[in-house]
Amino acid sequence: MSDTNIHALPIGHTFDGYRILRVLGAGGFGITYLAEETAIGRKVAIK
Repeated sequence: MSDTNIHALPIGHTFDGYRILRVLGAGGFGITYLAEETAIGRKVAIK
């Protein structure tokens, strides 16, 4: 992933009960993140 991607969410960013943990991948259709559902600690992928 490019460091200049203006659409990337910062690591640690929280929204709607999910915290961004890291980037899983990026491509022509967007960026996929590993996130944690903070209420129950479940790990999820968010695109």
